[in-house]
Amino acid sequence: MTDNSPVKDDFSGNVVKSTPRTFVEAMRVCLMEKYACFNGRASRSEFWYFNLGCFLLGLAVVIVGSILAAVLGKVGFGIMVLLYIAYFLGIIVPSLAVQVRRLHDINQTGWLVLAGIVLNMLAGLGLVFMIVIGVLPPVDVGNKFND
Repeated sequence: MTDNSPVKDDFSGNVVKSTPRTFVEAMRVCLMEKYACFNGRASRSEFWYFNLGCFLLGLAVVIVGSILAAVLGKVGFGIMVLLYIAYFLGIIVPSLAVQVRRLHDINQTGWLVLAGIVLNMLAGLGLVFMIVIGVLPPVDVGNKFND
């Protein structure tokens, strides 16, 4: 393949590239099309835009919840807690899925996500793990996780 366009592979030995995404595409793909899909690959842009979107959504939930808590007191605080729990439960599966797909893009097993979880619990290094898998370049030739 001589062009730089993303290509799908039919396991015939062609070079396969992960698909770069815009912010909106990354959120749509991760939250709607591949919500619990642990197969395939996620480009760096898909990984980073999805994490940015989750951060912004979480920030909005905290702001709205804080306003409700300030205005409504204990009832508002309860609503804030419920909103945050719903947010967390809504993004946990697609967050894990995009991390696994990103690991596949760098030709690593998705089980390394467990290493990131353990690192986070033991030493608080989960963020370092996410940054490392987020910045590594994709492996296009010989990747065993091609779509």
